[in-house]
Amino acid sequence: LPTLQEHARERRERGLRQELLLLAIAQKEGLEVGGADLEAYLESQATLVGAPAREYARFVRQDKDRMQSAQASALLEKTLNHLLAQAVIQEVEWPDAEDVEQVASATDEAEEE
Repeated sequence: LPTLQEHARERRERGLRQELLLLAIAQKEGLEVGGADLEAYLESQATLVGAPAREYARFVRQDKDRMQSAQASALLEKTLNHLLAQAVIQEVEWPDAEDVEQVASATDEAEEE
């Protein structure tokens, strides 16, 4: 069984890979964070923490690192929204237990050969 530290490390690594992938997509798609994007992001974050939007935005802007982090997070959010807007949802029929068993059987037989 993985330890708590191993589990936490795996989560951090997965999160970092996801962020790097989103940043690569943003670059490829030419996505950038404009003033309106940043304002919308700061407003949503203010709502999440229960702070007035102006005070939260002022707090973030007071520190260069917080501002860079907010811009990066806004870009990640914009990229994710861009991907979701382009996604095509396709409904498929969920296989019943009998179909799953047939596929498993065929797979087992193929592996034995």
